Amino acid sequence: MIKSAKYVVMALALIIVVSCGDKKKKETILPADPRMDQQMVRTSKDTMMLLDMTKKFLETLKNNDIDGAMSQLYEVKDNKVMPLSEERSKEIRKTLTTFPVLSYKIDELLLYSDSDTEVRYTIEFFEKPKGDNRPNTIKCSVNPTRVGGNWYLTIAKVAQENNYKNN
Repeated sequence: MIKSAKYVVMALALIIVVSCGDKKKKETILPADPRMDQQMVRTSKDTMMLLDMTKKFLETLKNNDIDGAMSQLYEVKDNKVMPLSEERSKEIRKTLTTFPVLSYKIDELLLYSDSDTEVRYTIEFFEKPKGDNRPNTIKCSVNPTRVGGNWYLTIAKVAQENNYKNN
């Protein structure tokens, strides 16, 4: 009797497992890139405008016109476009002065949303003599932001890691 009860319990358990396995799981469909805003309308006009803005900025730097390049940059806070703050202007000017643009190559355009867009590029900042193994290029980016239907060139703040431990 105990043996037959044991088989009944095992049979019920097997039926439950099989019946649960037959149910189809509801499939969650994620966008190809979850970072990308699926509601944003992207056009070739936007792509060309962003590339042209970046090229103009880089050509201005290549011509060693840092003031001209700085005048093309903005800050966006709370969906409002503003000129660069004095502090932000000093940070960016220091970087642009430290790494002059002798030549550049636009590597890619990442257009996720109006406020999450990135144009990545590589600059050559000094000429290398033959046999010199030092790297003479650096990868950089600008972050165009669309506000009120217009694109503005911004540069994201660089996040720095703090290697000091709080004790």
